[in-house]
Amino acid sequence: MEKKENSYNDYTQYNLSALEQDCWERLITGAVKSRTPFHTPSIATIHQDEVSLRIVVLRKALAKERELRFHTDIRSPKWQELSLNPSISALFYDAVDRIQLRVKGKAILQQTNDITSEAWQKTTLSSRCCYLTEYSPSSFS
Repeated sequence: MEKKENSYNDYTQYNLSALEQDCWERLITGAVKSRTPFHTPSIATIHQDEVSLRIVVLRKALAKERELRFHTDIRSPKWQELSLNPSISALFYDAVDRIQLRVKGKAILQQTNDITSEAWQKTTLSSRCCYLTEYSPSSFS
């Protein structure tokens, strides 16, 4: 197999450690580069014993902590669902490399602390507008 530079298709090492490292590299890249496939995963939560699915923007991936971060409005159904049941699942897909990554875990909701303060400061003004509207997300008003 000929090695391609800077390609995710270089599977010369077939071991779990290399596979995990490749996954984290994709997640970290997805969090910082908006035009990469892992930037906008689908996440699933539980709402009244049913799965609720939506797209979010991956904002940060921390390999050492094994943590993924995204933003949500505290008025959103997603926040309420995770408040009641923190079980969460994410699906990332790269159509070019034909790689699907499924992640599951427990959500930790952050509000008015150092993590959220730093995230707000790094959020662009155009993105902040989404959180400053009169109406809550998913409302029909």
